[in-house]
Amino acid sequence: YFDEDAYANMILNIGAGHPGRTTLSTLPQSRETVPIKWPVAFPVMALPFQRYMGPELGPAGFNTVCGGLTVIWLMALAASLGKGRAAAIIAAVLFALQPTALAWYRSGSSDPFSALVALGALAAAWFAREQPRRNYWPAVSILLVGIGLHARLENVLLVPPVLLLLY
Repeated sequence: YFDEDAYANMILNIGAGHPGRTTLSTLPQSRETVPIKWPVAFPVMALPFQRYMGPELGPAGFNTVCGGLTVIWLMALAASLGKGRAAAIIAAVLFALQPTALAWYRSGSSDPFSALVALGALAAAWFAREQPRRNYWPAVSILLVGIGLHARLENVLLVPPVLLLLY
């Protein structure tokens, strides 16, 4: 299976009330499923898009939304780091026009969603450090780390930098 096919199948299974696993075969008397892709945050989050747009376009539509939200996080973080609108605009243009980003954000893979929650967790931790009066940023950061752990296993690497920023 390609990632996109496995995730589309998982979304269909979750939507039908089955576990978030990929169907290998369906027989009249049984159904064989395996956990090819895990964890399942991306299929669960993309489910409404799949129901509205179908199994091929739904995950890609969800990733397009993730791409837009990633650009917003990136702009906010760049403005905070670069201390201005120019940094935010330059970062957004460089990211949004990168050929790899353009392709990934029209795919059905979990990488765009993972990038969204990873960047969001780091940005929220940075904002918590820079704006100590706004006490909701640590909670946002920790929540996004938790979602990130359910998006891709590699997001465990978010824990040390987020903890350092929040310390």
